[in-house]
Amino acid sequence: MTAEPPTPVAATPAPQLAAPPLLYVDVAISAGHSERVPLWRDTDCGDVAAAFAQKHALAPKVATKLARLLEAQRTAILSAGGS
Repeated sequence: MTAEPPTPVAATPAPQLAAPPLLYVDVAISAGHSERVPLWRDTDCGDVAAAFAQKHALAPKVATKLARLLEAQRTAILSAGGS
């Protein structure tokens, strides 16, 4: 039996889906279970984190931490010249 790849979270507006994501972030939910979160240049990381937390019944404190981590990753790629 092979493990299936993480499923992307659909928490981004439809217009962004036309362009490829700036990056993907694999977020661990529990031991052995993660989900891939796509981020675009203009992604609102707070909205993505809130949708992710709601989908997985995570505490608001976790959503806040996730939003900061996603924003840090997105900003690092943009600062390095990502498109």
